[in-house]
Amino acid sequence: MSESAGRGRERSNSYRGKRGSGRGGGRYTNTSRKKVTEKEYKFHPHGSGKNTASFSQTLNEVILSIQKSWDGDKDIADIWIDMKKERPEREESQEVDANKKSFEQESLDMAFKEDYKRFLARSDLYERNLSRAFALIMKNYCTPQMVIRLKENGDYEARVKNEVLILLTEIEKIINQPKRGSCPFLSLADTLAGMLNFKQNELGVVEYKEEFKQKRALVVSLTGTKWLDKFVKNSEEYTNADATKQKKMKDEAFEQFTALLFM
Repeated sequence: MSESAGRGRERSNSYRGKRGSGRGGGRYTNTSRKKVTEKEYKFHPHGSGKNTASFSQTLNEVILSIQKSWDGDKDIADIWIDMKKERPEREESQEVDANKKSFEQESLDMAFKEDYKRFLARSDLYERNLSRAFALIMKNYCTPQMVIRLKENGDYEARVKNEVLILLTEIEKIINQPKRGSCPFLSLADTLAGMLNFKQNELGVVEYKEEFKQKRALVVSLTGTKWLDKFVKNSEEYTNADATKQKKMKDEAFEQFTALLFM
């Protein structure tokens, strides 16, 4: 074989290796990946928006934004904190000797005054930043549709406005519960399907648990927990059980059912 023919075959084999029609190796493949669409961290009403983050995921984004931007207030990062439980309590000396008791009590009272002073400053900053958090959530993390739904409530001005904890509660309801229209049974069917068909997918374990709890709580708010009683009564185990066990089976049916869905 001539040298030129050998080089020609080598080039031909090399080309077939890149563009050949065989399965697996030898086929030309495009290694570029499809662009992954990022989640939108916005609070959307139920059924609106595509590839939107869950309530808990978006709330975490709100908290991260606050942590990065608002210096001097660590409490606001835990929006659900109960400042009443953070209030310092005055200690009383347990000394028996009167002189020692008086001296120790004076020291304890001085420490209490300093702690209480810091608590008042901390509480004041927290309350002021809650108002800032309300504005941040409404402006940057609520879609226009969500703002409209929130303001549709007749008590928005009196009960919700500038109350960030109430705002988050109302947002969570709107996210998880379809808007009630002319057919409430469609709303119920949608709510049940939301719990029955909910999957973990890309969610972490903690986020999945929180989202499932929210969907479960919504079902309970609409149906209660006794709608499985008829199903339980039809079982052979229930028929053969005594009255105490029968009651327990009915009481625990919803918990067992939702625990199975969660797994």
